[in-house]
Amino acid sequence: MSRQPNALNPPPVVMEPHEWAIVTEILRDFAPGRTVWAYGSRATGRRVKRYSDLDLVMDGPPFAGLEEWKLEEAFDESRLPFKVEFQRLDGMSEEFRRRIEPDFVVVQAGS
Repeated sequence: MSRQPNALNPPPVVMEPHEWAIVTEILRDFAPGRTVWAYGSRATGRRVKRYSDLDLVMDGPPFAGLEEWKLEEAFDESRLPFKVEFQRLDGMSEEFRRRIEPDFVVVQAGS
């Protein structure tokens, strides 16, 4: 059984503890209740550099109104030294999803 990520129990994603705290706070405030996974170099630990993007994918219903913009803005305005890219699970091609799904690491469990 996988453990629930939280401030004291971060997922195995390559980032510093203070960066993890920023990511979890933004997700909690702007994407509450949504399941969020990391994928890509920070999730796999392969070919990750200090400024590598954090790639996230989210499940759940479409965002209402300006919610998605507010989430993007929160990440852009944060003190994270890297860019955060996110996609919706239902908005990606089946081929791309099959390719990245084995690398998924739960960053936030949905409600």
